[in-house]
Amino acid sequence: MTKNKLHSITFTKKFNKLTSITFTTVRLLDSVYRLGNEYKVFYIYGENKVKIKVSTARLVSMRLTKLKWLDSLFILNDAECDKEQFFEMMRGFYSRRASWDGWGTEVQVLTFKRISYEKLSEIMDKEWRADREVSCNKTVTKETKQ
Repeated sequence: MTKNKLHSITFTKKFNKLTSITFTTVRLLDSVYRLGNEYKVFYIYGENKVKIKVSTARLVSMRLTKLKWLDSLFILNDAECDKEQFFEMMRGFYSRRASWDGWGTEVQVLTFKRISYEKLSEIMDKEWRADREVSCNKTVTKETKQ
């Protein structure tokens, strides 16, 4: 019996969620996503667009919806941006696909549970922590100014 090839899921933005035990992502409908399957999780890093394996994760939940029905709080937690920025990001990724229908586009909300974690390079790990501290400081600064 041959071992099944693991599919992969790739992120081009350094989301904090990629260091979590569970994380979500919003993708166009695609038969490659199947409950219970394992996926290699990659992050495209730096100006040279180096593909770095972050983890292996199991798909534990799938929900069909439309872009317009995604809640602002969910989007903030998932994509770390507001609803309009999220729409622009999705349009950048998918607007050339036949299934793109603006806010009416059908998408899958996928929830993954990490089952293994790759040791990130020391440089990337330092950058990741530094970015997280900057993000937290920006939030604190905004809150204290209000």
